[in-house]
Amino acid sequence: MLKLNKIFIFTGCLLVILSIELLLAQKQTKTYRNYHFVYDTADSVYVKKLAAKIKKQLHQIEFFFNYKPKSIITIIITRSDAEYTSYRGKIMPEWSQALALTREKIILLKIENADDIIRSPEILLHELVHIFFDDRITTHKIPVWLHEGIAQYLSGYELTVNDRIHLANALTSNNIISLTAMDSLFTFGQVKARLAYIEALTAIQFIVKNHGVAALQMLINNLSNNIPVDEAFKKSLGYDFIDFEIYWYDEIQSHNRWLIILNFENILWIAIVLLAIVTIIIIKIRNHQLEKSWQDDDKLIE
Repeated sequence: MLKLNKIFIFTGCLLVILSIELLLAQKQTKTYRNYHFVYDTADSVYVKKLAAKIKKQLHQIEFFFNYKPKSIITIIITRSDAEYTSYRGKIMPEWSQALALTREKIILLKIENADDIIRSPEILLHELVHIFFDDRITTHKIPVWLHEGIAQYLSGYELTVNDRIHLANALTSNNIISLTAMDSLFTFGQVKARLAYIEALTAIQFIVKNHGVAALQMLINNLSNNIPVDEAFKKSLGYDFIDFEIYWYDEIQSHNRWLIILNFENILWIAIVLLAIVTIIIIKIRNHQLEKSWQDDDKLIE
């Protein structure tokens, strides 16, 4: 079964590469250092701005890995879901926004609307981190959560309030995904995948906050040197992976669980309760005033 899966993945990648070769002949090109952009003529201004926007964060990624890629990395801009899907094939889930073929040094980036344009620098940097990983670290023993968490962290992505509410819902309903379960990330549906990405980023933020970036770099190096997971964590953070997951879980619970109150349904119920309380208070004040008025009238009659 494993052999069949490998054949399927290889065949899928081969078809994607052949499709990309056909695409390249129909596009314009622009090169920034060794980053080769391929795009429609109408997107020339956008590509120029995109290259400018990733410069600062790209230097930080290169510094983190202490490495600058030597080979050409091709970045292909697709302008519709249909175009992206035709080249993506079936090797990535439908919810993916981009695809990095790490060995071939090719990135497919889908840009359909204004929101995609705004998010594209972060998405592109995320995919570049995957290529850096494959280029710099030859072993495949880096867990998916660590891989994806670092890609988000180095791309500059920051959790939104909605992300934190999504995490709070998972915490409250005991639906948190274990970090090791994220090895099956690309079989997840969109909602579950979103939670996995959020968790992965919070795990990296936990390491950086409590141990520093150097400890994160040390952990990657230890894992890439085929050191067993528990030993790699002990050498890098001072405790094993199980303890790490416990400490991480405790922190995200203490910092995010209360955000469940920001759910729309909860806000609605809170508003109803507050309105009821205010109504009761107003009625009591009016009744008190009416009672006082009657007492004053009784005094005047006497």
